[in-house]
Amino acid sequence: MIADKVSIIVPIYNCFGSLERCINSITNQTYQNIEIIAVDDGSSDGSEQLIDLIAQNDERIKVFHNQNQGVSATRNFALEKASGKYIQFVDSDDFLPPYSTETMVTGANNTGAELVICDFYRVIGDKLSTKGKIKSKKVFSLKEYGDYMMKNPADYYYGVLWNKLYRKAIIDKYKIKMIQEVSWCEDFLFNLEYVKNCNIFYAIQVPVYYYVKTENSLSNGNINPQKIAHMKYQTFIEYNNFFQQIFTDEEYQATKRKIYRYLVDSASDGGNSLLHSQQLGQEITALSTYVLESDSDFIKYYRYIKLYSSFFTPLTHKYNLSNTELLILDLLDNDIGINRDDLHNILGLSRQQLAIELQLLQIKGFIVYNGYEQDKTTYDITFTAQSAELIKSIRKIKRNYQEIITSDLSKEELQQYQQIKNKIDNSIKQRLANIAMLSNK
Repeated sequence: MIADKVSIIVPIYNCFGSLERCINSITNQTYQNIEIIAVDDGSSDGSEQLIDLIAQNDERIKVFHNQNQGVSATRNFALEKASGKYIQFVDSDDFLPPYSTETMVTGANNTGAELVICDFYRVIGDKLSTKGKIKSKKVFSLKEYGDYMMKNPADYYYGVLWNKLYRKAIIDKYKIKMIQEVSWCEDFLFNLEYVKNCNIFYAIQVPVYYYVKTENSLSNGNINPQKIAHMKYQTFIEYNNFFQQIFTDEEYQATKRKIYRYLVDSASDGGNSLLHSQQLGQEITALSTYVLESDSDFIKYYRYIKLYSSFFTPLTHKYNLSNTELLILDLLDNDIGINRDDLHNILGLSRQQLAIELQLLQIKGFIVYNGYEQDKTTYDITFTAQSAELIKSIRKIKRNYQEIITSDLSKEELQQYQQIKNKIDNSIKQRLANIAMLSNK
């Protein structure tokens, strides 16, 4: 059975520092039947060249370059280009956990929901907190969704686009678009128009999005308080009309006071929950009691992987690098130089893909990449001053990992451990050699 395609819409505007992290988090989704509609809205900081370079590595990325028109026009343009059954929105400042799309599509397919809404992470610097509102694990109706929304009408959970999965057929049928004339709460107005044309809703209590709190995001603008007050009133008119349409007169009158609460509520993105925040990266390495206590061979191996990733994940966030880029820097950090064939074989990348990865590292300022001469076998690469701190961190991680693995071993046990490791490595090499021989016959 062919999986349903998901169109993931990414508006791009002067987001050079966060763009690659954002796109990599999408291409690395466990759900692979996606198309990425990346629309550059007239960037001038290098984002326009960077997205073209990234797209060379993945044919699922469709890049469009437009003159600057604003985020609403950019999203409308992307919706016209989208061909998936489902629509997902991602802002270029932000990024996704690897299970995001699969979680929402599975929820939609299993329940028939026309809107799937999920929890999200709110990130400030290297700290994050989890934000969610609806705790129900059952599907619910339009009126029930309205009841939930009345409790926190201006909450990001309901208002934003990026923690939800939409059906393209509903957007097309009712010609739902972002209102380009509105520069505040345009997401919320789009959601109101979409929601009132749905009957089945489903909430998933899993964070599917990293919302990064920044000063210069696409949605932030220099809007004066008077204009905000005016736009809020205009938005309230639509919000009020929404409830008049979905409720009977009796139901509307009974809840009118709650509906008018929207006028005094401020837009909330979950700031207070940072009192209970955790370090960015810790959420990925959290383990269940079963994983910590089980003695099965698979779980033991899984624990090794989790321990190693727990060291490296904070670096990917701190330096806006992918795991592949960190591994490349790790492999390049040696005294004798690494053979170019070894490098692309270890990484499982073609030479063209590897060249692109090296160009990205150079654009980010971590290496100086001069390609290679035909009569040489190693790349002409040097580290920049900017990369010095990162290389030190990588070296420290490798030392810490090895120290944890061997910390309780005596000198004799350490020697035995090394001998056993060598035997295991030889067995693995022999097995892989046998597989290679069979595949070449």
